[in-house]
Amino acid sequence: MNNVTKMKKPKVAMALKIGGIVVGLFGLASLINNIMIFTTTLNQAVEQGYPKEMVMQAIVPSQLLPGIFEPIALYGGLGLLMFAAGVVACKFLPQEEVVVEEEEEEVVEPVVVDPGF
Repeated sequence: MNNVTKMKKPKVAMALKIGGIVVGLFGLASLINNIMIFTTTLNQAVEQGYPKEMVMQAIVPSQLLPGIFEPIALYGGLGLLMFAAGVVACKFLPQEEVVVEEEEEEVVEPVVVDPGF
């Protein structure tokens, strides 16, 4: 039997990378949600009879811009920091040694049955 030693990355680093990706996806979902809320608000105000230009002037600085920049800054920044911490952890944390045992394959010879004729 041959024993092969493989180096395995730390679990903490993998968890940080996956967590960073998940947080980034939450940020993307929040960004899409905020844009949908903006368009719904705009459409409702226009249906009530307000001029579209006036409504845009009022709600773009108060609703759209914070709705775009907050998820990018908060979730995107946190996700990027977590992912970067995972990459740094891969470089500096000690890697685990895993011993994998490889079994020798058994050679099976075909059995010939004599028909007896």
